[in-house]
Amino acid sequence: MLGVLALIPLVFVPQGSSGVTLVDPLLEVFGYDRYQTPQAEHPADPYASGRLGPATWTLVEPLSPPRISYPLSEVALLLAAGEFPSTRLAFQAWTPPRPRTCRRRPVNIVRFGGESDVFYLTDCDGAIRDDGLERLSVLARPPGAERPSLPLPEEPSATVSGEWVDHIRQLPPRLALAVQQIAEAFPYKPIYLVSGYRPGSGHGFHAQGNALDLFVMNVPNERVYKLCRKMNDMGCGYYPNNKFVHIDARPPGTGKAYWIDISAPGEPSRYVDSWPGVERGGAAAWKRGG
Repeated sequence: MLGVLALIPLVFVPQGSSGVTLVDPLLEVFGYDRYQTPQAEHPADPYASGRLGPATWTLVEPLSPPRISYPLSEVALLLAAGEFPSTRLAFQAWTPPRPRTCRRRPVNIVRFGGESDVFYLTDCDGAIRDDGLERLSVLARPPGAERPSLPLPEEPSATVSGEWVDHIRQLPPRLALAVQQIAEAFPYKPIYLVSGYRPGSGHGFHAQGNALDLFVMNVPNERVYKLCRKMNDMGCGYYPNNKFVHIDARPPGTGKAYWIDISAPGEPSRYVDSWPGVERGGAAAWKRGG
């Protein structure tokens, strides 16, 4: 029988309280009963007698659907009777899966005027958090608008269509994901919102609550703009004579829009085709800044 078992690759898996113990008769047959108290022989090694040790192992047939387990005390009887269902068996020490560690950091958002907030914008799986989207939308409210209490109501209560509460329009999740990408690209750097939702400013992306003018503390705007240019279906505006970079979320499949506006603060927009170190050409095809 020893020769037969030697030909069988064996795997152990834990079976809980119903599993085999180290005083199993089969172990005695081969002289392994001396390991019935492994903690006595290896006092510094609790593994053998722990919840993942051999005391909880059992023999399984991994190729059978459904998976079948056999207590070790029955293996000798099955082999002797020639009724063992498969010779392709193995013993394998089971280890629990490693816990998943969330590596996302909270975003640090500063609003024009000094108001700031630090919060998680996405979950570990990348999904936008409802509370994070609310807090970002509140920070992107128009200048002079009072900060509402959070959480926001479950249903819109504002008199203006599209607003959740007065002067608060919820940002689209894709725009929030762009903010998350910027935060991850420049960790530990606060993101400063110069402008967000601007009601009454026409039909552009700011009026729809779908655009942000921002910069990252101590990061050149050229780097933020180039990061935006790598995102799909985004509008990206570079303003060399202003402090901010414009980002907006376009409908899926519309491609990338980008422009360079060299106007100074308070001046009408002036678009150029290129800018040293930023765009070599082609930017003048986009004549709108949101």
